[in-house]
Amino acid sequence: MKIPTTFFFSFILVFTTSLCDALDVTGLNRPESVIQDPETGNYFISNLNGDPLMKDNNGYITKVNSDGRVVVLKFIQASEDGPELHAPKGMAIVG
Repeated sequence: MKIPTTFFFSFILVFTTSLCDALDVTGLNRPESVIQDPETGNYFISNLNGDPLMKDNNGYITKVNSDGRVVVLKFIQASEDGPELHAPKGMAIVG
């Protein structure tokens, strides 16, 4: 059974937010992990953007505000002279 991306993401956020509010975020490409910045309330979502096992360097991180509005779809993205993001998995906020 194929689960729609927006349903999957909403389901995850129900269990990760302290208020148990679900957000409906669209435009993502195979979201894998989500983390909330406790200082700003923003969410950061890793997008596999393809095969989770391929080293295709086309993954990206999306920044979403606390209301579920996409602030920057490709907040961090793979590039030739930037970071390599081969289907990014897992999230952490450092510093």
